[in-house]
Amino acid sequence: MATILCIDDQAAGLAIRRELLQSKGYDVLIASDGPSAIALARQHSVDLVILDYRLPGMDGEEVASILKAENPACPIVLLTGYPGEVPQRLTAIVDAFVEKGNSATVLLAAVEKALTASRMRRAQSARLTPKRDTA
Repeated sequence: MATILCIDDQAAGLAIRRELLQSKGYDVLIASDGPSAIALARQHSVDLVILDYRLPGMDGEEVASILKAENPACPIVLLTGYPGEVPQRLTAIVDAFVEKGNSATVLLAAVEKALTASRMRRAQSARLTPKRDTA
């Protein structure tokens, strides 16, 4: 199953998301700040990121920019309680946007949709990439 990196400075929210995602069969990594999240993404094969916007030290836009630069194919779901503060530059980077306070079903649907789209892009890319002759 997919590995999801959840980034949020609120420990209670991280614990709830970890439990929810693990109950659906996902492997879950958690980080409470941007630098820790980036380090985890560099150490592990991450299939999707759930990212809070308001983080200590680095905001969600900085984190998303670094993660996308290092792994452009990894989808990011932005999850925030402050949708009015999110700059348009960030919404252009992320693959989905979920407002905190929505039901778990909304978050799970965004995760599954982003993962499915990512799988389809990888499959299409594999079909379009010429095979090299190893003989």
